Amino acid sequence: PLFASDLARVTHKLKETHGELYALQVAFTIRTAVELHRAWHMTLLTSKIMEQLKKKFNLKMTWELGVLRLKFRINDGTHELHRKVPYDYDSEFQDIYMKIAVALMEGHIDVHKALSFQMETKAGKHTAKSGLFLREYPGRLVLLPIEAATCCVIFFG
Repeated sequence: PLFASDLARVTHKLKETHGELYALQVAFTIRTAVELHRAWHMTLLTSKIMEQLKKKFNLKMTWELGVLRLKFRINDGTHELHRKVPYDYDSEFQDIYMKIAVALMEGHIDVHKALSFQMETKAGKHTAKSGLFLREYPGRLVLLPIEAATCCVIFFG
């Protein structure tokens, strides 16, 4: 499916009231926020990109970016979506999502192409085989000791 069921429902309602382009821009913004927020160090970037998308496309949206939970309010609270975002140490996908958002804002691609790129990115079509190996188990086991060491250095000096 193109969108999660709740996002599809909101997109359908927005399409009826504001047109397809606006609905897809809202959906793109929410998807971008969720993917950017997966890496712990991307919270400020997520907020910045969302603010730029909101301003560029004149979206009537507000959001709350928690550590693990995100809330999106669309059209002054007419629609509200909640997302629980699991932590992901690897931020390659987040970099790609940011580039897609920037390309959309700068007019290099349209929202349909941007959504298509997001789906391809999520499916790993723009990632090397070695990168895909490290994202899933058993390859992920190689990274766990490095993650643990990094956390120890950050929190305990």
